[in-house]
Amino acid sequence: MKYYARIDGRQTGPMTLGQLVEAGVTPSTWVWTKGMADWQKAEDVPDICRAMRRMLAGLDPLTGGARTAPSGMEGIKEMPQEGVTDSPVRFGFIPEPKQIEDFSLPPQGVSVLGALVVTLLCFAPTGIAAVWFAMSTRTYWRMGTNPGIPAETARAYRVKAHSSARVYRILMGISFSIGFIMLGLISSRLLQ
Repeated sequence: MKYYARIDGRQTGPMTLGQLVEAGVTPSTWVWTKGMADWQKAEDVPDICRAMRRMLAGLDPLTGGARTAPSGMEGIKEMPQEGVTDSPVRFGFIPEPKQIEDFSLPPQGVSVLGALVVTLLCFAPTGIAAVWFAMSTRTYWRMGTNPGIPAETARAYRVKAHSSARVYRILMGISFSIGFIMLGLISSRLLQ
């Protein structure tokens, strides 16, 4: 099986498992191979993890036996970049990696006041839930930026803040949608 990897901001491949490990792939490197729906971190791909463990143990990454000679990097070429017409990415063969959310920045677009307005004017049940998640987002973010807690715990709180913000945005959209539907139904009844 051949893999593509994003190493130092460049997409390279195709590579075998042995070549992939020797090319400097780390557990956080994004990789893709035929059959994957999207790019994944190397640490989430069992075959790559197994090959990395074998390599660290001084064994052949593919067989797990004693290494006879290091595998070469022949056959590896840099993938064409943006604007190049023969890039497989442009033709849809290799999906682009998803944008990774930056948890060091506060979640954007979350407003308790906005949720209260939607609760009053659109649809109260989902509006109340949106208020709750807006407040949760603020609370988790404050807890995640507290300098007196361990870094891992702070990151967990920041991730929760971003998750709450995502749910908030979904609930706001649902509230607006239901509110407009109800407004349409009410106005059609009044015009009859």
